[in-house]
Amino acid sequence: YDFLWLGIALFPLLIIAILLPIQPHDYWWYLRLGKDVLESGAVPVVDTYSSLQAGQPIVYQSWLSAVLLWLAFKTNGIPLTIFLVALLIGLTYAMLWMLMRQGGIGPRLATLLTLLAGLSGSNNWGVRPQLFIYPLFLAVLWILLKWQNREQKFLWALIPLSLAWTNLHGSFILLFIFALSG
Repeated sequence: YDFLWLGIALFPLLIIAILLPIQPHDYWWYLRLGKDVLESGAVPVVDTYSSLQAGQPIVYQSWLSAVLLWLAFKTNGIPLTIFLVALLIGLTYAMLWMLMRQGGIGPRLATLLTLLAGLSGSNNWGVRPQLFIYPLFLAVLWILLKWQNREQKFLWALIPLSLAWTNLHGSFILLFIFALSG
């Protein structure tokens, strides 16, 4: 019964995720960065992509996202990239739904709230580094909620999650805000 309600929440969100076009603004740039990181074995420390800042020191903080996007593209092109987007969106909103259910919200209300959250956030589902941290955000939230309830068996998982998040997207500062507010 619960699985049916979760499916009702995820189906329209996954359809939207699959049908959204890949915006070219940053996508090709991230592919190139990911390719360069894998070919050189290091994250570039000098800007070689822009004409105005070429040769200047730079920090490519989201290098791991770029590598993952490049690997998906190299393996099976745009179809695998779209599948990756759908997988990350599906995982994110399934986790949100489950968090609500664990918090005592009924399946129908959790489905409605998940749909509303997904529809309101769908304009930010571009193939960019922040897509990778959506499930990490919810995983960290789940762990911290467990910790707040005196369940500490998953607290160790914050270490690998924070390492991944730090190299995937610049919003890793949210980890510290979460920890301080808990």
